[in-house]
Amino acid sequence: KGEKMRKILLRIVSLMVIGATTLFAGATPEIAPNGVKIISPADAKLIVSTSQVFDVRKAINFGKGHVTNGVSLPVNWVNKKLPHEKRDLKFKTKKMPTDVNATIIVYSDGITGWKSYHFSRILAEKGFKNVSWMREGYNGWKKAGY
Repeated sequence: KGEKMRKILLRIVSLMVIGATTLFAGATPEIAPNGVKIISPADAKLIVSTSQVFDVRKAINFGKGHVTNGVSLPVNWVNKKLPHEKRDLKFKTKKMPTDVNATIIVYSDGITGWKSYHFSRILAEKGFKNVSWMREGYNGWKKAGY
């Protein structure tokens, strides 16, 4: 009975550690910004050849690997002292799409990729109609074996 209780306690502590890691890692919301849809790496793989794909990570990370058809469009924080969900971005607009009806995929590292969350939000706010956010990011793409 004591061994069973020890295993239960270890499982509870493990779950607490996993939960705390996600919390402190600053995971992005599981709901996309208004006007944006979340897609999985598998969904993205089906449409990358006909989409504009924006990798908003640092250029050095893009150089280490990126999604098929990905274009490097690094974004930077304007106000780093605010919590992630309240921050704004700055980026070079010359790589921005011009066709508001284009199919667009945005991604960064993974579920802690707040830059891709905000960039997809900005695109939707600017009137882009087919914006998808690959919440799992490049980490999910790689994990899927793509």
